[in-house]
Amino acid sequence: MKPTPGTLRQSRLWGTAWLLLLMAGCTGASSSGTGSSESFQAEASSLAPLPASFRGELSCDDCKAVRLDLALDDGGRYLLKETHLGPGEQPRRRHRGQWQLTDGELSLGEPAPEAAQRWQVVQGGDLVSQASRTPDGEAARLARLPEPLHEPLEERYWKLVQVDGEVAVDGSAHIVLHTQEGRLAGSGGCNRLMGSYQREGDALSLAPLATTRKACQGPVMAQERALVEALGATRAFRLLADELELLDENDKVLARFEVVHLT
Repeated sequence: MKPTPGTLRQSRLWGTAWLLLLMAGCTGASSSGTGSSESFQAEASSLAPLPASFRGELSCDDCKAVRLDLALDDGGRYLLKETHLGPGEQPRRRHRGQWQLTDGELSLGEPAPEAAQRWQVVQGGDLVSQASRTPDGEAARLARLPEPLHEPLEERYWKLVQVDGEVAVDGSAHIVLHTQEGRLAGSGGCNRLMGSYQREGDALSLAPLATTRKACQGPVMAQERALVEALGATRAFRLLADELELLDENDKVLARFEVVHLT
């Protein structure tokens, strides 16, 4: 039967109505899904406020567990401390590098160990890794601490661990900045260090300096000279967790220290 004009118009109207319903359904589903996803990502991928500290444990083949302490600053730098717990506990290892956040995934650049390089930021601010496991077999989780672990610059015993790119050869080299009278005291590993300091924000000046004149063994004496030169060239400082870095005018690291709590 040949369709009449009325039948054709009715068919077109039904077709148009179905098309509009389909488009509305797709648009609604798409908008709802995208909005929810974007809202979750905006919340889950945020690491603010920074600096921030995290702590958790990974499984270990030859120890009870590996405790990780992670500190992030707002300049893209991280400090990862790795401690093997239980019998045969090894000295704490420290890894320093750069971090990046992309689509809610936190990436720690080298030299972080592979098991600790990729983390998903979840609601609440914790970090979760499906590639690593806890001692109980669960997905590894680094819990965000309520407050960042952050040592103040002054009134702390800062033990030298590196100077001029070389690992410290003597464990007694240190500095202490006393707020009273802006005074610096310490040791180069052999001779006592004395002087003054001035601080304004992140800017720091540690001159003039004086030392006692005791003769020292070769490596210790060389380290002491390098430390005195580094202190004299210091123009700024950087703190992250329990580490202090002294920087020159070009932000080059001159010396690195770790805090030691004597009491």
